[in-house]
Amino acid sequence: SREAPAIPLPKASENAWKRVQTEELSREAKLERDVRALLNKIAPENLNKVVRQMADIDIQSKDEMVQVTNLICKNALEARHYSATYAGMIVTLHEKYPEFPGENEGDKP
Repeated sequence: SREAPAIPLPKASENAWKRVQTEELSREAKLERDVRALLNKIAPENLNKVVRQMADIDIQSKDEMVQVTNLICKNALEARHYSATYAGMIVTLHEKYPEFPGENEGDKP
């Protein structure tokens, strides 16, 4: 049988998606990418493995802690069928992540 002639691909637009090298990402963007990647893998069957990997993420500031917490909460709200799984992850991570002092004296960490 005869094959159809190959049709060339159109030229990529200026705003076409391009894979970004890890070295080019800001710390905030890399943290978000790493956390999202782990959250996309979470299921009751692999909770312990994902929590261990999440606990290995180096959180260096209160802002980073807020970023990670917000990502977890957003995922928990979007995947309500895993709410107990996310709750278990939060409890375990609370024990493993560092506490950062409040912004004002007397504030809770």
